[in-house]
Amino acid sequence: MNRSPLPLAALLASFAAGPLLAQDGALPPSTHDALDRFAAVQREDGRLIGAGRDYRVRFDAAGMEFTPALGRTAPELYPLRLDMTASGRGALRSPASAVEPREDGLTVRYARGQVVETYEVRPQGVEQSFVFEALPDGKGDLGVTLRVDTALPLVHADDDELRFANAFGGVRIAGVVGIDARGVRRAGSLACSGGVLELRLPADFVEKAALPLVLDPLIETFFTVASGSQDHEPAVAYDADSFKYLVVWNRDFSASSSDIMGQLLRHVRNPAGEFFQGSIIIRTSVGISRRPRVADQGLRNQFLVAWEESTSAAPTNRDIYARTVPPDSAIAMGATASLASGANDQRGVELASEISERFGTVMLAYLDGSDVKAMRANVSGTNVVSVFSSATVAAGESASVVRLPKVGGYRGETAPRYLVAWVASGAVRYRVMDFDHTFRTAAASLPGVTLAVDAAVDGDGRSWTLAYAQREAASGSGANVRDIWVTSFVFEAGASTLTESGRRALAATAGVEEAVPVVGCFGQGSLVAWIAVSGTARLVRAQTLTLNGCSTCEETLTVASSDFAGTRVALGTKFSGGDSSSIREDLVFAWDAQVAGVSSIAAQRFRPTDGGIAELGGGCGATAEARDECAVINEPTHRAMLRGAPVGASGWLVLSFERLDAAGCGSCVLVPSPYSGAIAGPFTADASGAMSFLVALPNESALRGLDLFEQWLIADASAPGCSTFSLDFSNALQITIE
Repeated sequence: MNRSPLPLAALLASFAAGPLLAQDGALPPSTHDALDRFAAVQREDGRLIGAGRDYRVRFDAAGMEFTPALGRTAPELYPLRLDMTASGRGALRSPASAVEPREDGLTVRYARGQVVETYEVRPQGVEQSFVFEALPDGKGDLGVTLRVDTALPLVHADDDELRFANAFGGVRIAGVVGIDARGVRRAGSLACSGGVLELRLPADFVEKAALPLVLDPLIETFFTVASGSQDHEPAVAYDADSFKYLVVWNRDFSASSSDIMGQLLRHVRNPAGEFFQGSIIIRTSVGISRRPRVADQGLRNQFLVAWEESTSAAPTNRDIYARTVPPDSAIAMGATASLASGANDQRGVELASEISERFGTVMLAYLDGSDVKAMRANVSGTNVVSVFSSATVAAGESASVVRLPKVGGYRGETAPRYLVAWVASGAVRYRVMDFDHTFRTAAASLPGVTLAVDAAVDGDGRSWTLAYAQREAASGSGANVRDIWVTSFVFEAGASTLTESGRRALAATAGVEEAVPVVGCFGQGSLVAWIAVSGTARLVRAQTLTLNGCSTCEETLTVASSDFAGTRVALGTKFSGGDSSSIREDLVFAWDAQVAGVSSIAAQRFRPTDGGIAELGGGCGATAEARDECAVINEPTHRAMLRGAPVGASGWLVLSFERLDAAGCGSCVLVPSPYSGAIAGPFTADASGAMSFLVALPNESALRGLDLFEQWLIADASAPGCSTFSLDFSNALQITIE
């Protein structure tokens, strides 16, 4: 029977109808990936229970009990119980009756008269929602009232967030939002007093909302890595071979004594439920050891930690030191080595690994007097650290900071590549450098930027996200107030210049201090985090961005607020540690949490809600690579992309919910089925060898969790991978829509 491709319009229309084929053909996730996504709901001895990565939950007729897993140092369990008591508008409230919950997969529902109370068990927490098919009688704000019962003290409360916590961690309730049937969103608020929790949506939004209307907060665990001391300057790295993160920071004992500490964190909990792996004293000395940085050295299966150190409280005679830290705390660390010293002040060290894991070295950048320097530190088979090579990136610039991406190199390339960025006299400066210190571009400045005070950068060796903090004004009231701006760069092999795009203000609220940016690349996108200060309020904010063009994929997140936000936030991504099991990676936040004048290091795992992506292979011929970003329902910026094609080449995109896996033309495998899908194109590769196609996803909840298969076909008349049709095939992608 002859079959022809489904037109693109028909494929898009089919999104709302659900999958065209059951997902049995999807590749199974790797073991550690499946464990990291752990979420379960089941009946056990007549009880309805559930669990995620770091909590468990029990459901009964009255409500829910959420118990965070705070580690073996916590002396007892600290559950938090929520029982819905009423709902309604304004002062008019209807009591909520007790009703047995019903489960459907990972979702638990209570049909409580005028409202359906829903709990979706997710790896990172429980998504609680209240669905109103019709508006309750009355006028005013729409509210839901719950009774709260927990031994955890309420340590923070504002309209956006509640934190119930002790020294070991606790439970966070945040992100109240209203969503109507058209996908229109509006931030709500919450309040807690006398053991009563009130969730509210404003009256003006409720009156105009299309029904059904959803009120939607999130309940999740957060944990403390180190507490009870003056801990600052966290940094995070990930090692793919051991599935572990290493968080490092400095602990100040006095004005003249500071040590470097570390904590290994499992990517997943062990069978005993333990997330913490081992505490490490990395450097203890008679001087001041501060501002540690960490990178993964995959070839040696070691972390490399570097820091600046001095014997005087005056920061004018610092040197750079480093040592290796194994991902197993039972194995001895390497000896401490001096990497940069001398009459000048060596400071501001930054570290970067390389994704191919073929070299026993780690890239460093630092400030040496008025110069910007780069260095390769060699890690021997016996974990001895030494200087392999060094170079001057820029001389005589009086730079205040220098930054490196967390990883260099691109999949399949032999020469790791880095975008080195620094701030000098208010300008943001940068240049591209290979792993052997070959400079691919001359030093350049971001046009029009003259008030910068800080910067951060991360990427994949071809594309980078650069964030920078700049003052709002050269003088006057805005002179000491900073904003966060972002831009993106693309650099292709053989090029001598960078292509900049997408520059825009990410956080620029007048009068609000938004500073100390950090960037973490997680594969097809980046996360930018920063500290925001307004009066006495202090927040850790974050925003996911596409790696090319800096488009947003989800709303700005509040990671921590008020007393729990300090002066620096750090990001550690699985991508930077060489994890190539999936393009879509997760990460760990770490920040210095300020509580009653004492600073400790807090951390929280995070997975961007930008769609899951798995590599399926199937490519042949030229090394063009398929990419995808923002696979989220109701997301107009969802885009399928191709990188590395010959300039001017023609290409076509095959999209389908069904796998074909057609072989027989050389080594090529056509993974998506064009017969039940669609073919878009032709497209033409631009000057950087890129093609893209916007596939906007409608606001249909039935799409969430479906798999969409994508693959590009590229015309090649010289040496095609599939000679029968004179085509090269890109790698195929399995896109899981969120």
